[in-house]
Amino acid sequence: MTKRQRHKRAFAFNPGAANMQHVNNTLYVPRQFAPLNNNSQDIFEKEIKSALGNNVSFVDAWMYHIGYGSIHCGSTIKRVPPIEWWNKLKTQP
Repeated sequence: MTKRQRHKRAFAFNPGAANMQHVNNTLYVPRQFAPLNNNSQDIFEKEIKSALGNNVSFVDAWMYHIGYGSIHCGSTIKRVPPIEWWNKLKTQP
């Protein structure tokens, strides 16, 4: 795909907060770069913190965003699944 073709496609205005990473009881959320309220607070970040609590850190992931990615694209997180779901799959007869 050429650069010109990419510019004709839809593109998110700001990084998606849903693309957060959870590491050691902290949620790392892409910085939103939204307008500021009267208290100089980013309006999106204020709402995200009120919904998710105080263990939220905002990370500048703008370079991933404009490259059609997000914060999870530039991180390597090793996780341990809560259950071994693959052992619970039903096998076909």
